[in-house]
Amino acid sequence: MAKFFDSIRPSALIRNALELDFPARTLDLAIQEHMSARLFREVNACGTFIQPKGRSILAGCISSCALTKALLPKVLEHAHLSYRPIKIGTWIDDIGQTMQGPAQIVKRILPEAAASLAEGLRALGCVVSPKTVLNASSPAFGHELRSALKRFNLDIPFTPHIKDL
Repeated sequence: MAKFFDSIRPSALIRNALELDFPARTLDLAIQEHMSARLFREVNACGTFIQPKGRSILAGCISSCALTKALLPKVLEHAHLSYRPIKIGTWIDDIGQTMQGPAQIVKRILPEAAASLAEGLRALGCVVSPKTVLNASSPAFGHELRSALKRFNLDIPFTPHIKDL
C-alpha cells in the first residue's frame, strides 16, 4: 500500500478497533497521540507546532503497529474466507496474495479475489501501491492473469522476478 500511515482514516481505525475489543481508554490515548499538534525541530534551532490535516498515523511510532493491526482484519478475513485457497500474507503495510493450483482455477479465482481485496482496502482509505506487481509460474500465464485483472480495473504489471526489500 502506498503512504499507508498517511491514508488511514481515524474514524475507520477507531470503529474497527472497538469492534475488536481494543481497550477504549488505550485507544483514546493513542488517537490523541497521533492526532495532536506536533513539534518539528532541528537540533539547536527553534521549532513550530504543526497540526496534522485531520488524519495521519505516525510511521515509526511504537503504537502505530498495534493501531494499524486493528484496521485490516475485517478486509483480510473477508478476502481469505471468500476466495479459498488463496493465501494472504501481511507485514504492517505490505500485503501479498498467493494462489497455487491448476492454471484454469487460478485464472478464474485470483482476479476476482484481488479486486475484492483492493476494493476493501480502498474502502478503508488505503491506496494500492504503484509498486504492486504480479508474478506467475510462466511469462505466458502471467500475461494471461494480467489481462484477467484488467477486466476488474486492476492494471498490475507482470514481472518474472520479485524483490522484497
